[in-house]
Amino acid sequence: KEHAKAVVDLGKAIELSPQNRDLYLRRGIGHMQMLRINEALADIEQVALLSTVEEMEQIRTELVSPVPSQWFENLSSGVRQAAAGLLPRLEERLLKRGEALLKDGDWEQVKAVFDRARVVAPGSWRPLLGLAVVWAHRQEWEYAAHLLVQAIDRGLKKRESIEASPHFESLRGRVEYEQVKARLSQMRD
Repeated sequence: KEHAKAVVDLGKAIELSPQNRDLYLRRGIGHMQMLRINEALADIEQVALLSTVEEMEQIRTELVSPVPSQWFENLSSGVRQAAAGLLPRLEERLLKRGEALLKDGDWEQVKAVFDRARVVAPGSWRPLLGLAVVWAHRQEWEYAAHLLVQAIDRGLKKRESIEASPHFESLRGRVEYEQVKARLSQMRD
């Protein structure tokens, strides 16, 4: 009951201050404590969108840390594990949001969303591929190729998925592709 009341109160506070990420974080924690995972995920997504990359790195670190931190100290270890388990779903939601923004051509927002997805899932190739498209759009070819090579390195087992991606295809011929071709041929050998 205590958590339910806190969630309701935080919802009212969010209505008054919708850009306050700490309110979303606290409400997300309340949802986690009540095992309302989908609601927690929605709030944590808002936290990611309202946070700087550095703030999101700190939150991710604290979620996966075995030692409870300032935000998560009152959560049981089981609830904290469930919260850490939200990260792959959060990555998926951020990637979908980034994909939608790509279609709209809102490049700054695309970069911000893919940057946060990269923080949430540091071993994933998908945010890097999205960021490579952003940097290619900016005609920063060398950095776009660097990100593309990183994406390929992270997705060695998923190379076919990377090469089949429309983003990969859109980068062909636009980045300094020699570095990328060399990396792909190394993987095939």
